[in-house]
Amino acid sequence: MNDSITNQALVLPTGNNGTNDAVVLKDLKPLVDIPATWEWVFWIAVGLLLALLCYFLWKKWKQRQKETIEESRQIPPHIKARQKLLLAEDLIENPEPFCISVSEAVRTYLAERFNLHAPDRTTEEFLQELKTNPILQAEHQAILGEFLELCDLVKFARFEPQVKKLRDLLSVANRLIDETEPGIAEIKGESKMEESKNVLDDSETKKGKDTVL
Repeated sequence: MNDSITNQALVLPTGNNGTNDAVVLKDLKPLVDIPATWEWVFWIAVGLLLALLCYFLWKKWKQRQKETIEESRQIPPHIKARQKLLLAEDLIENPEPFCISVSEAVRTYLAERFNLHAPDRTTEEFLQELKTNPILQAEHQAILGEFLELCDLVKFARFEPQVKKLRDLLSVANRLIDETEPGIAEIKGESKMEESKNVLDDSETKKGKDTVL
């Protein structure tokens, strides 16, 4: 007698009237793996925690950004300008990046100090606006014009002045800030203004020659 179990279909005879009808029992289908409910709960919880973490980090970043902007606004324009000029001094051996930094510092200062559109305007447009706006004295406008024109000469005409001239340019930038910052008394006499003009006289002469080149 063979006691082994086979996978053959089992046939059972049926029928009460002597027919050969039979019922065939088919093999069982494979079991279906149904994941436990707690696994779904676990992954949903993980997803929610990650979403909350991302939201928390985003809120923290936004708050920090807002604080940074507020801190920047609390620093007076003339203080920020002097800080930029101090950093620009490290570039004095490289005329072009030096002049770009110094010019940007002065333009940004004037924009914040007098509510101008200095950073996004050409030198000619900016100086033209100053002529119709009495926010700066005529002496300051003259020095500023020479200052910006010399910076443009270095940036666009590849003029390379000596380090001494660049230090004079830095000195003029600091003087413009010193004499226009809030709370500073009116300029007494024209000695300082004449000194500033003389600083740029030689540069103006050189500018005419290099522009032809």
